[in-house]
Amino acid sequence: MKKLLLILLPVLFIGAIAGAVWWKYGRAPDSYTLAQRMLDRGDLKSAQIELRNAVRTNPQNSAAHFRLGQVQLRLGDPVAAEKELKVARDMGFDARAVNPLLAQAYMAQGRYKDLLRDFSPQGLPADQAVPLLVMRAMAQLSVGDPAAALASAAEAERLQPQSVDAAIASARVAIARRDFPAAEQKVGRALQINSRSTDALLLKGQLLNLKGDRVRALEAFDAALALNPNLLAARLERANILLINGQDTRAREDVEAALKLEPRSAMGIYLQGVLQVKAEDYTGADASFTKITSLLPRFPRGYFFQAITKYNLGQAEQATEAANRFLARNPDDPDAIKLFAKIELAGRRSTRAIEVLGKAAAGGAADSEMLDLLGRAYVLAGKPEQAVQSMERAAALSPDNADILTRLAAVRMGMGDAVRATGDLEHALELSPAQAGAGEALVIAAISAGEIDRAVVALERLRKAQGNTETVGNLTALIRMAQLDLPGAVATLNETIGQYPDAIQPRINLAKVLVLQDKAGDAQKVLTEVLQRQPTEPTALANMVSLLLGDGKAAQAVALLEGAHAAAPKDTDIAIGLANLYVRTGAARKGLALVDQVLKDQPGNTTLLGAKARVQAALGMPAEARATYHEILDQAPGDVPTRRMLAELLVAAKDGSAAKTVITDGLKVTPGDGALLQSYGSTVYKTDGLDAALASAEQLARDPKNLPAARWLKGDIYMLAGRFADAAAVYAGEMRADSSTTLLLRLVGALNASGRTEQATQTLRDWLVNHPADDMAAEGLASMDIIARRFFDAEAHLQVVLRKRPGDPGALNNLAWVYQQRGDPRARAAAQKAYLVSPTPQSADTLGWILTTDGNAATGLSLLRQASAQIGGDPTVQYHLAVALKDTGRREESIRVLRPIVQGLVDFEDRAAAARLLNDLSRGQ
Repeated sequence: MKKLLLILLPVLFIGAIAGAVWWKYGRAPDSYTLAQRMLDRGDLKSAQIELRNAVRTNPQNSAAHFRLGQVQLRLGDPVAAEKELKVARDMGFDARAVNPLLAQAYMAQGRYKDLLRDFSPQGLPADQAVPLLVMRAMAQLSVGDPAAALASAAEAERLQPQSVDAAIASARVAIARRDFPAAEQKVGRALQINSRSTDALLLKGQLLNLKGDRVRALEAFDAALALNPNLLAARLERANILLINGQDTRAREDVEAALKLEPRSAMGIYLQGVLQVKAEDYTGADASFTKITSLLPRFPRGYFFQAITKYNLGQAEQATEAANRFLARNPDDPDAIKLFAKIELAGRRSTRAIEVLGKAAAGGAADSEMLDLLGRAYVLAGKPEQAVQSMERAAALSPDNADILTRLAAVRMGMGDAVRATGDLEHALELSPAQAGAGEALVIAAISAGEIDRAVVALERLRKAQGNTETVGNLTALIRMAQLDLPGAVATLNETIGQYPDAIQPRINLAKVLVLQDKAGDAQKVLTEVLQRQPTEPTALANMVSLLLGDGKAAQAVALLEGAHAAAPKDTDIAIGLANLYVRTGAARKGLALVDQVLKDQPGNTTLLGAKARVQAALGMPAEARATYHEILDQAPGDVPTRRMLAELLVAAKDGSAAKTVITDGLKVTPGDGALLQSYGSTVYKTDGLDAALASAEQLARDPKNLPAARWLKGDIYMLAGRFADAAAVYAGEMRADSSTTLLLRLVGALNASGRTEQATQTLRDWLVNHPADDMAAEGLASMDIIARRFFDAEAHLQVVLRKRPGDPGALNNLAWVYQQRGDPRARAAAQKAYLVSPTPQSADTLGWILTTDGNAATGLSLLRQASAQIGGDPTVQYHLAVALKDTGRREESIRVLRPIVQGLVDFEDRAAAARLLNDLSRGQ
């Protein structure tokens, strides 16, 4: 039986308390081209479905994996996006398309190095050399070379002893070296030279401020302003201190006065943005910071406040970029470390978070919040032992923090340490007896880990503490669902609803179970009750729209979203969802009018502008769509996905030159970005041909700013051109120069694509001899083992993956299938755990098929219907469904499912078995 290989799958939380949506309807046939057309129409959800089909049909289609990750990112599912993009990267696309962090730190350093390289004071007269030496001293401070800065400033003073600027430069260097006595001496020297030097008075105030003497600092700024009331810098420095002192009203007065003097003042605009952040006016702050995007690096905490702004606006990529830049300059700043970690964890990215938090913890600088964040990062990375160690340290520093104890307990439970987890939760509930989260989290964590028995124990503890509350009823139903006891789940939910008639979540869960039982009509009735109470409840709304579309009731789905929009006209998610539905139902102009209307209340909202551009593209308005994308980039020049979409539109418009300019402009903002380098190579290939693209790749690789991504660009272009043997040769050469897992998997992908499967397999085997714990390589080899039906080898390699990522749903699902093929009774347990960790259509198919072949077709049928509803284009899934239908006495329906796959042109491993079954059923057997 040919089985789709799940390498990286989105981890969807089974805990319905979180309101996760995990079923979709209304699927079209599998087609990458169709998905691209849907993207052009702005129908991201449908495109996602088609792209999933595309990667299942052709798992080696790196472009489909990349597109799928890009779409999932835009749909707000970063976990799934990251996994898909990682697969795409390993096959030929750079993972930095969604994860640009590794290339950002170089940004802040680039211009200063250029200055130091291009301008030398050697041989210049003193009047020319001194200003340059002062400038070099400041540049050297910026690149972290205070010794060189000190030498430059000293030389400037030697050449011109009466230079106020030279003395001030020496003072600034001393401040950077934390040599405050020397700084004071140099400022004093500057004032001796000119007691009315406002620059010296200004620096004196800044120095006093650094020492924490804000009172005397204000006096110095007052003195400078007395000499020159229009001295912009002094006014802004005073505003800065007032802001730090919490005197926001007075600070705002100074800022407003400064902006009247100079409306374009970068510091004035910056302080205005900080005041807006403090007032939680994030839209206003974003507008302010956007005005000074290129100058933001000048402010010590500029990127910090920009990161806060972007984070609160839901602009995850831009928040990550800003936080990364700030952290690169201030690696020991506690606030920066915490903000960076929170943004990374919100994006389901653990590597850099662990690196930054781990450094702080190793240096003894971490407080309980940092250690807690580090523990959560380790959980995300699949390292529960380290997570427990960090959270234990956090709990020791804050023993009365019930939230930390709850999270620690959840990690222990996931590791199977139920005794200690129970103790942590008991302590948490002692600290906060009314806290339902502790017991609830334990139950959900156990279910998510596939540990149903432990979930039952935890639930009983919660029941004793709370009684039969709504939460307890809900969790009981979740356990019933996890046990595949769907009738029991329905009974529990109905009982809970009877006890709590106004409850929302039990009704949402009931609708979910009814769909699993193939009772979509009943599910719609339940969701209607929810939406009558709360017309904008997001989970109910999304599920109801999916059901209506699956039932062919598009007009009702539109009416439902129109009502929700009327109830919450400023809700961006609802507005964009309605606009997309308008496009899907042939009313794209209504979608454009809707987005324009919402933009009137939220001008500059880049999320809405992105939706507008997609609708414009769907309407056949490419010029307008390009203009909208330009508008987004004016506000967010670091938005790589938008920049790439604009480049694609320009290529489609036969304007290759403009497309290249858009990408090169992006590389100036984010030098070395792998996704942009990929786009540039692809653009040159499409517009100028293969030879020109290869030449551009070689040129890009000569620039150190483009490394390491440019190393494999030439091979990627060969892959794009279908010259797989040439791509393999390039990758192999790069491997010999500097091997890595990234290059290894690219090489393997090229070898497979060129038909050299045995060589690809041996390449992975050789690598694992020297790198036995490389889970990515082991995962790739396991996939090839499964294709070749080397099931015992596949099991061994999957175990390598699971040792590093014990809850990986793809590895668990593949292991279940391997067991099933070998007749190993462990198949059901592995499949059930995979489904509980991530109830995807693939895991539903695996578990449903195992149940069916084990004689439990009634339960298997529900799961196979779920899988078929989402990946109905897969003939193997349809065959499984047909068998379950036959085994449950649904002969006619089984025949209807079998005929298209038997009579169709798509070949699949079970086709002969499907034909025999159809023949038997048709003859009445």
